[in-house]
Amino acid sequence: IWFRNGLIVGGGEEGLPFYNPSKTIELSGIWLEHATGIPNLGLLPRTTLFYPLSFLYENLHIPNFILQAGTFFILLVVGIISCYFLTLNLLDRQQYKFQIALISSVFYLLNPFTISQIWGRTLTPPYFFFALLPLSILIFLLALQKRQYIFCIYLTVTSLIFSTAFHSVTNTMDYWFVLTLTFIFWVTNSQQKKKDFLFGFSFFMLFSFLWIITNFWWLQAYLPVNSMITERLGDSEGNLNSLIGVSRNFTPDLVARLLQRSYFSEVGYYGKIYVSIPFQLISLLLPFFVILGLIKAIKKSELKQFRFFILLFCLGLFVSLGANLPFGWLFIWIFKKVSFLQPFRNPYEKFGLVYTLGYAPLFALGIVYFFQNRFKTWGLVATLILTCGIFVWPIWTGRIFAGRLDQKVGIPIPSYYQDLSEFLDKNSKDFRIFMTPVWGGDTPSYLWKDSIYYGFDPSLHLLNQPTISNVFHVPYYYDFISNIRRYMERINLAPSLSLLRTKYLVDREDATVIPQTERLHYKFITTVIKPPNDGSLVKRSVC
Repeated sequence: IWFRNGLIVGGGEEGLPFYNPSKTIELSGIWLEHATGIPNLGLLPRTTLFYPLSFLYENLHIPNFILQAGTFFILLVVGIISCYFLTLNLLDRQQYKFQIALISSVFYLLNPFTISQIWGRTLTPPYFFFALLPLSILIFLLALQKRQYIFCIYLTVTSLIFSTAFHSVTNTMDYWFVLTLTFIFWVTNSQQKKKDFLFGFSFFMLFSFLWIITNFWWLQAYLPVNSMITERLGDSEGNLNSLIGVSRNFTPDLVARLLQRSYFSEVGYYGKIYVSIPFQLISLLLPFFVILGLIKAIKKSELKQFRFFILLFCLGLFVSLGANLPFGWLFIWIFKKVSFLQPFRNPYEKFGLVYTLGYAPLFALGIVYFFQNRFKTWGLVATLILTCGIFVWPIWTGRIFAGRLDQKVGIPIPSYYQDLSEFLDKNSKDFRIFMTPVWGGDTPSYLWKDSIYYGFDPSLHLLNQPTISNVFHVPYYYDFISNIRRYMERINLAPSLSLLRTKYLVDREDATVIPQTERLHYKFITTVIKPPNDGSLVKRSVC
């Protein structure tokens, strides 16, 4: 459904990584040759994704939209199947375990949180963490139950295959937090505490060692010497202000229904339909069945292991609420005191998947028991159609990937970018391109055919030569380019462009939603630059 038009999806903070996987591999190294160059260790984890995609793209000539669709399909399948067997594993001999596990896995995918915070953000790390989280817990639990060290290998290989998830530091922290929580829960409920503790602890230490060894190629990005990668996390005051500010978007009444105000409100991304009475009533079904499932899990002794999901749910709820009542004061206090928690300045986005993984099985338990003697199959199916079908319609229609400005799914990349790239590739590679307008932010927009691209500068993925086209916060570069934007209508920029090794000026007529000052960049830069004295050397051609 998402790729029915034969187009890739992209935009936002990552741009168009699936456009050319081979180019994305180049951009995932330790140095990013964009603008004047950027240290790039933070993108290393995604190379395990784009190396095989690059091989398929270059050697088998598989279209990029098929590669992206195939990647999404694998992640969807791994995520829901892992959730199914994880739920099944912890239900033991419960009477309705297969129905509960099936509904849990379906709801894990088809809920408001995943459509807004996982699939709708066009970021690859959340996609991979969606699959990795339940799969890792399942493998870890099987290891503890069977007491077999071979599962260390399975867990390590899994973490390597899905290493793209670790592109986000908060995903890495969530991963280890949940595995630690799983170990503690298992030992606490063990019948042979000493024996299980000794095996579990030794297994945990062995896996930790193997994980560090096999993932050190990207872990180096978080070493103290690479301060550029982590320096923004040291702004504790700014992070606290951010936490308090964004917490207004996920108040308790919204988090209880897996909603977020930026997406599901009158001014939200998905429109006013979510504040209509029918959709408000449907949304109330979610906490209703979760509370019912919570009560059943507590009361029934045969669901002792299943209570692991209660632990995920409660801790996930506490973190996801952030600075909100009733425990916002406690979260803020911990946030201030524990410095490594600074990345969780948007806790619902960063920790919400853990909350959702605890939410889904409780929802499934509640709905199965509610319809056990009431309307049975028909009532259960109707409720699932409402909650996992109608209520999450954006995931069925592809609206989660639609442009913010035109609401169309897929990016129709114009052929003239390919023409420009081929033209530039015929020249020597020791030059840069200066592109107007020079955007002042990181999220420009372009009108391509009848669609609008909105996101990180696309020239990064569409052209092989480094381009100077927008202002972003990199030392030296930011001040230099900011002053070019400031003075381009007043002084001769030839010396500055020469210092940047600029060979071509490219005016982007497809740029849209341009402030008036940026509309004049092309005019300023072509009229103010003075040609050299020798007229025979002058070439005033502009692409």
